Amino acid sequence: MEPLPAEPWAVESLPAEPWAVESLPAEPWAVESLPAEPWAVESLPAEPWAAESLSAEPLSAEPLAADSLLGGRLQHEQGAWLCTLRPDGSPHVTPVWFVHLEGCWWIGSRATNVKVRNVQADPRVVLTLESIDEPVVAEGRAQVAQADEFPEAVVEAFQIKYGWNPATVDGSEAPRVLLRVVTGRWLMAVAPG
Repeated sequence: MEPLPAEPWAVESLPAEPWAVESLPAEPWAVESLPAEPWAVESLPAEPWAAESLSAEPLSAEPLAADSLLGGRLQHEQGAWLCTLRPDGSPHVTPVWFVHLEGCWWIGSRATNVKVRNVQADPRVVLTLESIDEPVVAEGRAQVAQADEFPEAVVEAFQIKYGWNPATVDGSEAPRVLLRVVTGRWLMAVAPG
């Protein structure tokens, strides 16, 4: 019988540092096939909020036919949930009134609201209609429109849908703004059956 080595745990066939396996990358969580920003939607322009002027026209060359696919729900649903990102990256979710015209969501707000400050810092947003039975989730990018930039068709759509003018100051000193959201990706879209 061979004598045991002085240090029985020291086996010559194992590397000096057994946790250092050469076939693993130095940073195993760094997967080269993933994009640096997996939330970045390639179909969106790099800076959709930097449009020369605001209008109800979508920023992409092809207008979205989402409303026809959703059976008019974007025209008739009364509310949606808007998720913006706080400066620390955590979500901020709030119920909103909206109109959807020619491929864009329009949301009224005070200029001082958290959702507006969040969009100014990071334009990535998610919108979802209220129904849990027929979910509709849209990812996109938002930009802030000042009152003098509100398209007439959008103001008229708010008046028809809610009996409300989004430019009307509501007793607060804060001016009104509209968030314009261009959808880059529909995650779920189920038309009523």
